[in-house]
Amino acid sequence: MIHVDKHPKPQILVDNEAPWTAEYLDALAAGGAIPDAIRYRYRHADVKAALRAEAFGKCVYCEARIPVGETDHFRPVVGFPAEIVMWVNLLLACKECNTNKGSYYSDQEPLINPSIDDPLDDIFFFGPMAHPRNGSAKGLRTIQRLRLERIELFQARAERIRKLRPLIQEWRLQQEGPTKELLKATILEEAGADREYSALVRTYLFQECGW
Repeated sequence: MIHVDKHPKPQILVDNEAPWTAEYLDALAAGGAIPDAIRYRYRHADVKAALRAEAFGKCVYCEARIPVGETDHFRPVVGFPAEIVMWVNLLLACKECNTNKGSYYSDQEPLINPSIDDPLDDIFFFGPMAHPRNGSAKGLRTIQRLRLERIELFQARAERIRKLRPLIQEWRLQQEGPTKELLKATILEEAGADREYSALVRTYLFQECGW
């Protein structure tokens, strides 16, 4: 998990956030079933495209690359219906993280919000394992609630490290000069926000190379 810079609100929400919210709240107050056309407007293709762009096509929580993904409400609709299409409340998540997070929200015991917090303040990686930094309760809650240590994530992160090791070893063997600098630049690209498990890679490179 790394910090996500929220992009500007997509035009579809600039034009419709207020009326869509009002219509949803009216339907909610009326009772009965809310039509999908009103309830699921946050799934609009333009909204999803904007979320995918700002998250580089990754789940904002586990950083796995996802082909489609789901729209997560950081503050759940069940408790905050007026935020159903509020841009700052919407994030791209994989099905597993979105399901694990569910409707959890607490001002007193919050999870990491990657669009506000720097997750690396509360979580660090030792190899492929995620740990709360300095005993961070927020980090621990986030890891446990989202199950960021689930086996498929652990294996994927371990594979990411395995593929980095030969590049780092080659960099270490090179004498100072252009080739060594080119290798360093290539390795650092792997820590870019657009790459899978970039928080893991950033931590690993700091531990291994001091970068």
